[in-house]
Amino acid sequence: MARARSAAAFGAITALAVALFVLTMILVGARLDTAVDVPTPDSSEQARQESAIAAMRISEGTARIPEAANITFDPEQWALALGGIWEPWPGGAPQGYTNPTPDLASPSQNAQQLADEIHNFTIAVLSLGDNDSASAQQRQTLFVVATQALLAQMQLTASSDVPQACGAIDYERLGGAASSSTDTGKNFVYSADLALQQYEYEVARLPFDARDNISHIIGMLHAAIDASLAHGAPDDRILADSPIENLDSRQLLAKSLAEVSNSAALGSAELEAMASYACTLAAYTDAQDVYAGLLTTVQEGTAQ
Repeated sequence: MARARSAAAFGAITALAVALFVLTMILVGARLDTAVDVPTPDSSEQARQESAIAAMRISEGTARIPEAANITFDPEQWALALGGIWEPWPGGAPQGYTNPTPDLASPSQNAQQLADEIHNFTIAVLSLGDNDSASAQQRQTLFVVATQALLAQMQLTASSDVPQACGAIDYERLGGAASSSTDTGKNFVYSADLALQQYEYEVARLPFDARDNISHIIGMLHAAIDASLAHGAPDDRILADSPIENLDSRQLLAKSLAEVSNSAALGSAELEAMASYACTLAAYTDAQDVYAGLLTTVQEGTAQ
C-alpha cells in the first residue's frame, strides 16, 4: 500500500512538473505546436530579389541626390517589373513570425557613386538572363530595364561619350539574337531596313555639319542587318517610298528590339548586346522618351 501511495505521489509530482514546464514555455513565448516552414528561395530567386531591392535603393538615391533630377526613368518601376520585393508570407506572417524588412536606403552620397550603383544594377539585371527558368517575357523585361538603366546612368553623369556610357556593341551576339527564330529575324531585318531607308532620306537633306548622329545610326543599322542575315535571318526587305509617311523610326526600332528580346533562347550576353545597341540608338536619336514608355508596353504584353 505504501508503495502504491508512493507511485501515485510520484505521478502527481511528474504531472505537476510537466504542467509547470508547459506554462513557463507559454509565458516566455515558446511555441509547442508544429513549427512553421519558412519559405527559402533558390539562388535564382535570391538574385531576382537582390536586383529588386537594388532598384528601390537607386530610387531612394535619385530622390535625394540633386543631379538625379535629370533622370527621366523611374527606378521604382524597375523593381516592380522585376517582380517586386519578396515577402515569405504576402498575406501576413503566422503568429510569432514577421516578414523581413530590407534596408532600402541607397549608400550613394553623390552623383558618381549613384552612377556606379546603377552600373552594378545593370550588370546584375543582365545576369538574370542566364537563369534557365526565365520566361521569354521575363527576358524581354530584363532587356528594357537594362536599357533604361544604361540611359539613366548617362543622364545622371551628363555623359556625351555614348560608346563609353552604353558599352561596346557585340554585333555577332546581336545578329544571333535577332535571328533566334525565323519570324523574329525576318521582322527585325525588315523593320531595321525601313528605318535605314528613312534615315538615309533624312541625312541627305541635312547640312554636312549636322549629319554625324544620323550617319552613325545608318552605320549601326547596316551592321545589325548584315549580322542578322549572316545568322540566317530571311531577307524580305523592300524598297519603300521615301519619305515613308507617318513612320517614327525610333518607335519602330524600339519595338522591333523588344520583339527580339522576347525569346527564351537569349542569355545575358545577348541581352547585353541588345541593351548596348538600344542605348546607343536612343542616345543618338534622342529617343529616351520612347524607351521610357517601352517598359509599360512590355508589361502590358503589347510590345510583340
